[in-house]
Amino acid sequence: MIRHLLWVVWGCGLWLFVACDGDETSSKSTGDTGSMGSDTTGSGEDTNDVVDGDSDLAGSGGDVGTTDSGPDGSDDMTGSVTCSEPTGVRPDAIAEMQGVYDPKKNRVVFFGGDTGFPIQCNSNPNPVGDLWAYDPQCNEWTLLSNESNPGKRTRHSAVYDSKRHQMLIFGGRFKEKPSDTTYTLFNDVWALDLSTDTWSQVSTVGDAPKARWSAAAIYDAAGDRLIVSAGNIGTSGTTYTPTADTWSLDLTTSSWTKLETSGPKARLFPASAYDAKRNTMVMFGGTTAFFGPMLNDTWVLHLDTLQWEQVHTGVVAAPKKRFWATTVIPDGADTMLLFGGHDDEVLGNRNDVWTFDLDTQQWSMVTAGDQHNPAAPAPGFCDFPVNFVIMEENTPERRSGHLAVMMDHRVVLIGGKTDCGIVDDVWTLDANDFSFELLLEPTVGVACERFGIEGCASFCL
Repeated sequence: MIRHLLWVVWGCGLWLFVACDGDETSSKSTGDTGSMGSDTTGSGEDTNDVVDGDSDLAGSGGDVGTTDSGPDGSDDMTGSVTCSEPTGVRPDAIAEMQGVYDPKKNRVVFFGGDTGFPIQCNSNPNPVGDLWAYDPQCNEWTLLSNESNPGKRTRHSAVYDSKRHQMLIFGGRFKEKPSDTTYTLFNDVWALDLSTDTWSQVSTVGDAPKARWSAAAIYDAAGDRLIVSAGNIGTSGTTYTPTADTWSLDLTTSSWTKLETSGPKARLFPASAYDAKRNTMVMFGGTTAFFGPMLNDTWVLHLDTLQWEQVHTGVVAAPKKRFWATTVIPDGADTMLLFGGHDDEVLGNRNDVWTFDLDTQQWSMVTAGDQHNPAAPAPGFCDFPVNFVIMEENTPERRSGHLAVMMDHRVVLIGGKTDCGIVDDVWTLDANDFSFELLLEPTVGVACERFGIEGCASFCL
């Protein structure tokens, strides 16, 4: 396979992954956690993976709103569907994109992202401005017409505005060439009309948030507003400038308001979700700098009082510290689901599943995911033995920077960054029994043993 050697040199775990996501190289070897401290400067440049990574959807790499019913408002997605002949069209392997579930057309829609494959753990960014729709019932992708779009970008935030049936995107970053030393950051707001698939820029009034990427964001249905918090306001790929401010955009008046509230410490790559039942925004984890420290605390923003409250410290019984995980809350549910992300230990990317009880405010592990194999340490930078991890069967490859959206009783997981490169697979996670189902197999970047390949010469294909 042409990319065989590429995956070997690029598979980065732990802080290697961080270096791999920076814009320059690092000489650290996997497994060397070192002392990360709290300084916002990294020793490597932002490559294609990490702390230079982006977090989720509604700002978390995760939440896309609260819509999770079928096109008729029900939870039954098993009705009769007529599918056309498969076209074979699909996006390139991609990460750092953001999108939502469209309940009226029963599809996942995403915009932007990065399709660049790192070269020897050096960044090779290729930001895109494509608009894609995925039909989970027919297992088909469609490249949508995309005129007057917001422009190429990555690590933006996206939410579903249920009142207007539109996808809102905020912020993000872009650089034209891998050799460029700084990024262009955005603080614009765009709306995609999901009935017509047409874009329009939202002309906002008043002081706006500083341009940023990897912000947490949700659509507050009760208040009809976009809430944006945290993110990175620095243009460097290796020196992060996290922020802790929280903003509200009134979608009737298009006016921005900075909330006068203290809350989570400054961070980027947090995961977030909208809890409609309790009228709160939930935020988890993230990181404070290129080399950490990473976080695993949990906060809620009470949308009636616009005040933050820490509900879990992360000290005991919680997911490991991480950034770029995804979180979703099924409509009306009492639990939040968390998948994946990148930790600050030897394993790096993760594929574990956790639930957070929104009433008792306690975390519970559902599946541990892959575990590092202590008998097979990585001998060097981006060098993984075949048995680097003890794999958990019937689970997606460990990843971060993926897209996760809630659809009926399932979480749809698309793409992201793994130790073996950017991937293009599609999975679902059943929110009832926590089983995974592979809908669309990856064409690149998969771990050799995960797919039962015999005679593997390396960890990655």
